[in-house]
Amino acid sequence: MNEQRVFLQLRAHIDDLLHEGATITEREPLQLTQGDHVYLIACGMLVGEEPAEAQRVFVQLRSYVDELLAKGAQIISRDPLQLSHEGRIYEIASGMLVGEEPQGTQRVFVQLRAYIDELLDKGAVITDREPLQLASGNKQYVVAHGMLIGEE
Repeated sequence: MNEQRVFLQLRAHIDDLLHEGATITEREPLQLTQGDHVYLIACGMLVGEEPAEAQRVFVQLRSYVDELLAKGAQIISRDPLQLSHEGRIYEIASGMLVGEEPQGTQRVFVQLRAYIDELLDKGAVITDREPLQLASGNKQYVVAHGMLIGEE
């Protein structure tokens, strides 16, 4: 039987946690509890590992946002959360800081877009758009959720 799963390393880590006594406490997003730790999995990534007594998820990210607000950042959007501070726009989505760009930049993921442009300039071609896939020579690139998630 062929393996149908994706994110095999993450799945193996989750299996290890379950074998070590972790329990699934939420399914959307996936949340595991083991002893005094809570593990949060979203978008195919382990995005949080916090002590169980922490009431908030993404504690470090929340602390960073609180720090920016204390320094005078202004909330300019709530979905996704965007902050403006000292000429920069900070965008938070899916529990991650996904963009930190100079104010006035229209694109998000500017560095990723620059890398894709560089690949295209060197002859790569777009082979699919959902998710974005590029081919260059014998290499395949997959881009999803604003990240380069595959390079084969």
